[in-house]
Amino acid sequence: MTIEKIDYNKCIKCQKCITLCPMDVLRAGEDRQPVIKYREECQSCYLCFFECPTRAILVKPDRQAPLFDVY
Repeated sequence: MTIEKIDYNKCIKCQKCITLCPMDVLRAGEDRQPVIKYREECQSCYLCFFECPTRAILVKPDRQAPLFDVY
């Protein structure tokens, strides 16, 4: 899992996370509230996390390193 959740008690609906996401993971829901729409597309870039003025977004890096044959 990558983007874990949005704390709506902290979110001020600025939509920075929606605008910044390079993978279009987040969308505007009811009342301009950001919604995690395509969680599986998140690549843990942390743009949403670092640019959120209230730290309302939790990102958990759970990606596995690619496997390569070493000769």
